[in-house]
Amino acid sequence: MKHRFRLWGGIIFALLVGIVLFVFAMFQGDRVSWFLFFGYMPVFLYECGTLIIPAGAWKVERELSHHIIQAGEKVSVRLIMERKWPWPLFLCVVEELFPKSLQYSSMQAPSTKSTLSEGNLRRMKKILFPGFSRKIELHYMLESIPRGVHEFVGLRLMTSDCFGLVKKEHIFPAVDKLISYPNDRNLAGFNKGSMMNEGNESGPISMQATNVASGARTYISGDRISSIDWKKTAQLQQLMTKEFEQEIGREIVLILDACAFENGDVATFETSIELALGLIRGEAKQMGGTFLSVGKSTKTFKLADSAVESEILHHLAAMKQEVHKPFSVKLKEELLRSQGAKEIIIITTNLNSALEETIIKAQMGRVSITLIVVSLSTHQKPDFVQKLDRLRMHQVRVLSYTSKGTAGGVK
Repeated sequence: MKHRFRLWGGIIFALLVGIVLFVFAMFQGDRVSWFLFFGYMPVFLYECGTLIIPAGAWKVERELSHHIIQAGEKVSVRLIMERKWPWPLFLCVVEELFPKSLQYSSMQAPSTKSTLSEGNLRRMKKILFPGFSRKIELHYMLESIPRGVHEFVGLRLMTSDCFGLVKKEHIFPAVDKLISYPNDRNLAGFNKGSMMNEGNESGPISMQATNVASGARTYISGDRISSIDWKKTAQLQQLMTKEFEQEIGREIVLILDACAFENGDVATFETSIELALGLIRGEAKQMGGTFLSVGKSTKTFKLADSAVESEILHHLAAMKQEVHKPFSVKLKEELLRSQGAKEIIIITTNLNSALEETIIKAQMGRVSITLIVVSLSTHQKPDFVQKLDRLRMHQVRVLSYTSKGTAGGVK
C-alpha cells in the first residue's frame, strides 16, 4: 500500500510539472517557456513508459550449487533475471526472501552463534544499475547453513527511474528446496566403555549385556568396581575384571525427545539430534536396535534395515520441536510398547520431575536405562544436579552433555 501511494504520488507530480510548464508556455509565449515545455516532454514520455511497462515482466530463475548438503556447509546461489523489453532502468534492487528456518547459523560453523541476532539477520539485498540490459546475473554465497528443509519462497524486485518519481515493486515466486542433513556427533568413550570428564574417569557406559560372565581380563581404568572378579584377583595377585557375553535376542531402543517445552533452546536440540545420529551410526545400528523419534507424532525406525538410514536422515533434517503432549507422558506410552527391550537409551534436553519419575519406574522394571541430558552449560542448578543424583541412586546411567560438546558425569 505504501509503495502504491508513492507510485501515484510520483505520477501526479510528473503530470503537474507538465501541466504547469504548458500553462506557463501558453501565457508567456516566448522561446524560453516553450523550450522548457518541449525539453520536459522526453522526461514525461520516459516516465509514462516506465509506468506502463509492468514490474512483473521479468523472468526470474534461481540456481543452487547443491540441493542436498550437510549442516554447516556452503551453497552458491545464482540468480538469473531476463526481460523482453530493453527499457532503460536506472536502479534495480534485488532482495532474496529467506525462509525463517535459515535465520539460524549452523553449530558446526566456527565462531558463530546458534541464532542470528535480530539486527544481524541473514539477508541478501543488492543494488544494480541495469540500464538497457535485458539479462542480469548475480551470485551470492550462503554460509553456515543450519539443519533443516529450507524452502525459498521468492525474490523481491524494486525498480526505479533516474528521477525517483516512478518506483515499482514485485515479488516473484521463485521456489526452491534445500535439504541440510544433520551432522553426527560421537560420545567419546561411549562404545569404549568409559567417559572422560576434564581428566577424571567416571563410570562406564556399555551397550553390551552384562548378566552372563564368560571370563576375566586385566582391570582397565574406568571399569566398574562391581565388575571386578575378586576370586581371580586373589589367585593372580592383580586386579581382574569379569568379561560378559552379549545376550542373545537383546534389543536396544534409542529414544529422542522432540517435544517442545517452555524456554527450550535451539542449540541443545540440535546437539541432541547430532548425538542421536552418532549413536544410530555406531553401536545401535550394529546391534539392530530401534530408533524412536518422540514429538508431535512418534516415528519408529528399525535399524536392522540397511536402507533405513536415508529415511532417518530426511526425518532428522525436517524435525521440529512441536507441542502436543509432555515427553514424560509419551515416553510412558512408548515404554509400555517396548516391554521386550533390555537396553533403552533416552536423549532429552528437558529433565523435569515427571520425566525423572517415569524413568525411575521403568528402571525398577529391570530395564537397563541410559539417560543423556543435553544442557547449555556445565554449571548446573542445584535442582538439576539433585535429579541426576536421584536417577543414579536408582541405577540409571546418566550422562550430562553440553551443547558445546563437553561431557558431564557418567555413572
